[in-house]
Amino acid sequence: MQHVYGRLLLDFYSSGFADKSAFEYRNLFLYGGFFDLIAALLERILPIWVWDMRHLLSGLFGLAGIVAAYKIARLLGGERAGFFTVLLLSITGAWTGAMFTHTKDVPFATCMTWALYYTMLIAERLPRPPLKLAVKLGIAVGCALGLRIGGVFAVMYLLLVLGLAGLLNVQGILPRLRFWLQSSIALIPAGVVAFILMAIFWPWGVMSPDHPLEAAKSFSHFAFNMLTIMDGHVMNIGEVPRYYLPAYLLVRLPEVFLLGLIGLVLAAAVHWRSWISRHDKTLAWATLLLAALFPILFNVIDKPALYNASATSPLWCHLSPCWQAWGSPWPGIP
Repeated sequence: MQHVYGRLLLDFYSSGFADKSAFEYRNLFLYGGFFDLIAALLERILPIWVWDMRHLLSGLFGLAGIVAAYKIARLLGGERAGFFTVLLLSITGAWTGAMFTHTKDVPFATCMTWALYYTMLIAERLPRPPLKLAVKLGIAVGCALGLRIGGVFAVMYLLLVLGLAGLLNVQGILPRLRFWLQSSIALIPAGVVAFILMAIFWPWGVMSPDHPLEAAKSFSHFAFNMLTIMDGHVMNIGEVPRYYLPAYLLVRLPEVFLLGLIGLVLAAAVHWRSWISRHDKTLAWATLLLAALFPILFNVIDKPALYNASATSPLWCHLSPCWQAWGSPWPGIP
């Protein structure tokens, strides 16, 4: 089904926007077609069976996600942290075991992780981030939005970090307002690039102002007749308790990660004041923690339909967690 959607999107462009079958095919129009459009193009070029080609392409996205995780770890902890991040993520089946088959979740997690990386770099350079960096952020966010509306989380992280940067780096109301204004102007190219890419890969999403809101509402509360299990009890996916996702993560995440997370929390609780005053990566760490915790809190508060952690993209690196979640009840179909 996903590949058919990509073919229909290709027909939409090759017909001069006349063939709109893609926007009537099941409800896949609620998704962006970034991955599927690329796969449909490659199908016409490469002499490879489409099944193998799609899984190979998904695997390449998975490798790109590992590279993004490495860069985040290196930014925060140096080469050693980057090495162990790559090692641990590579032997984590939730990522490497799924990156050849999850043609929606893995590309989305990869794009969001790259967006997180560029947000962390920009946070350290506000209020005047380099244009090149803003464009790279726009590309990552645009590709994420070109996969699913959950990419809007990357925009939320950026706005929250921008606000935090003004509070930490500037004193006084007027200087802070000036800081936020200058930062917003400098990030306009990122917004333009992201919107253009989203429009290319998800044309339905820009055909009406209410289409993104419709997609967001559908993914947050769309529930169908499917059952899941929680603590031995069978229930409908729309009736899972609010603590379903945190509980699932505690069960599924590798023990070495849980031990590292406990150690990090304890260290932060004891040394947070001195760490903030001396550490030059405060905003980068704040961005990372925001991206890791915000989706969990969102799921607890919003209580979307969930099952088997289908709302999670398993890219949470051990020394530099880069985990993203979205309340979608419908995982990508290879």
